Amino acid sequence: MLPQGIYDAFSPCYHVFIETLMPFMQVAWEVLREMDYYFSHMVLALRDSDIATYIFTGVTLLADVRFILAATVVASLALYLWHNRTYIFPLWISVVGSTIFSVIVKEYVQRPRPDISLFVENSFSFPSGHATVAMVFYGFLMYFLISRAQSQIYKFLVAFLGLLTVLAVGFSRVYFGVHYLSDVLGGYLVGMYWLLIAILLSQWLLSLKNPPVPEPPLEEKST
Repeated sequence: MLPQGIYDAFSPCYHVFIETLMPFMQVAWEVLREMDYYFSHMVLALRDSDIATYIFTGVTLLADVRFILAATVVASLALYLWHNRTYIFPLWISVVGSTIFSVIVKEYVQRPRPDISLFVENSFSFPSGHATVAMVFYGFLMYFLISRAQSQIYKFLVAFLGLLTVLAVGFSRVYFGVHYLSDVLGGYLVGMYWLLIAILLSQWLLSLKNPPVPEPPLEEKST
């Protein structure tokens, strides 16, 4: 327990913080619930299209855990053959770490799935695992390809296609009714966290592999 003096000093600040934050949190939660409700039912109107259902079935499979694991293996082999082995470990750390972290958060939050889903999912709703791993895997591919590209047009195309894929995966989860919009946004945030870890780890490993060459000392001018 905290010493009484410290408790007495921070108690007023704690109560002011709670009294200020709780109304804001309640309002934010109500706004979030309304946003989830309206967005889910707006997307629900699109389900009459068989073409849209067919397209988003393929899109959502792009972030299926089995597909991502297979794609990570293929990407690792490609990185190995292209002599870019430094990126393999950060890629696996981010994909596996984000997947496990997402499962842990699901079990902790235990948010039920929406009741308008087209198929049954056995896990909890928040955060979206598909959105999480899509942000991590395709975000890392974007980072790798853009960091090695020379053409600005190529960089733009990579960024555009990568972001489009990530957004489409998230939208597909709401389209099928297996997630709320806030689940997808939460998955994106978790994915961005692990993507940042992967990028920073890659940069650190690259700096160890290619340390900067110290500049030679300047020769003293003869007098």
